[in-house]
Amino acid sequence: METNKIIRGTFILIIAVTLILGWLGFWILNKIGHEFDMYLFIPLYFLIFGTCYIFSLKRAVKEKSPKKIVTSFVGIRMTKLFVSILILILYGFFINDHFKEFIITFLAYYLVYLIIELGVFFIVRSD
Repeated sequence: METNKIIRGTFILIIAVTLILGWLGFWILNKIGHEFDMYLFIPLYFLIFGTCYIFSLKRAVKEKSPKKIVTSFVGIRMTKLFVSILILILYGFFINDHFKEFIITFLAYYLVYLIIELGVFFIVRSD
């Protein structure tokens, strides 16, 4: 499969997943009475990082170097991990509103996007 089609498809997938998870998460949290003000931040955060992942991967794929693809993937994954941990710590210290709900929601998003990014990485890597 052509790499540009994979990248384009991934971008569409990330937008679709963000919209679906955003709406579904909001509906569930609202339904069980655990909504919190900072919920909108979570889908936006993962949409921004997903977009950065796509452009980073696209740049690496253009060079046709497997080493660049792996380096790009590991770099964006580590950056996302450190920024995510920092966000959780800062949220806990400064906002602390519905902290348990925030962590559970954040980790659910993290896992979904991790699966998507790993899938795309293995498809691009095998291409």
